[in-house]
Amino acid sequence: MPQLIHSETLIMKPADADLGVTIDFAKGTASPRRVFGGLVTILEGLEGLDRVVISALDPRIVPLMVLEDVEAASITAWVRTRLRQSDDEVLKSGDWKKAVGSILVKGKHRTLEYLDAKHAVNEGQRLVQLRDDLQALAESSPIRHLPQPAQIELHDLVRPLDQIQAGKAALSPGDRLLLTTDAGAYEANVADTKRPSEFVTEAEGSMSSGVLPMQLLVRRPDYLGEAKWEFKHGRDTVTAAILDEVWLQRFRAGAVPIVPGSALACMVRYAYAYDKGGRLTSVQHDVVEVQRVIPPTHGPDESIDFVGP
Repeated sequence: MPQLIHSETLIMKPADADLGVTIDFAKGTASPRRVFGGLVTILEGLEGLDRVVISALDPRIVPLMVLEDVEAASITAWVRTRLRQSDDEVLKSGDWKKAVGSILVKGKHRTLEYLDAKHAVNEGQRLVQLRDDLQALAESSPIRHLPQPAQIELHDLVRPLDQIQAGKAALSPGDRLLLTTDAGAYEANVADTKRPSEFVTEAEGSMSSGVLPMQLLVRRPDYLGEAKWEFKHGRDTVTAAILDEVWLQRFRAGAVPIVPGSALACMVRYAYAYDKGGRLTSVQHDVVEVQRVIPPTHGPDESIDFVGP
């Protein structure tokens, strides 16, 4: 837990607020664009962090950070995280919002502790440890209703962390950044603005990516544009989004017939991530160009789960 400090700046937290973000700057010297821009970017990063932690706890809970008050002197934004459930049957009993709010506050404290540390030779390990700590924090909730915990992905986590660091980078060396919760005030280190995204490869291992021509047998097309297509490539199942908008418009208009056994000759962008032991940890395919439809020359070799609109 980050060390709490005594601030000469008088900070009185409103009862309804979860968090106060204060930028203490020299009067008459600070650029309004710099101060307000830095504050907004930090708040956006903290809200993004809430979404990452909540998605691991239960994706049916939606966090929304709302502004409660803005104070002058320096500038303090008091915010509250509103939580709503997308499924009314998910959470009906207990003070679940208070429990989730406590987890989000603890997650912010742990994240600030990580961001404020000086650059170390083991930054990749530190990033993985932060992810694991936030994962454990989410899984400690007594309100989990999913059978299998969702994993926090490093690529999702580093986006809000980079935003927080970008907000800190907008501040001057003489500025102070204070975060206030029920536990007290914490002064963040505005001098350290390393971007966690720079350490993802070190943390995960290596990446392999590129574009190559492929012929993919259509198993399940997407007519609505809300899901990925499912293909067969030899014995392997490939799920991929089709990014060729011109071809997609023709397909959805009925100008491109797709029947069971059809295949697409296309250019596919791939991205494979490996851990340090050489094990494949994530796979992503995107069809960037559909060159032509290959009609079936005979009945499909296996039963095709072909779903219509």
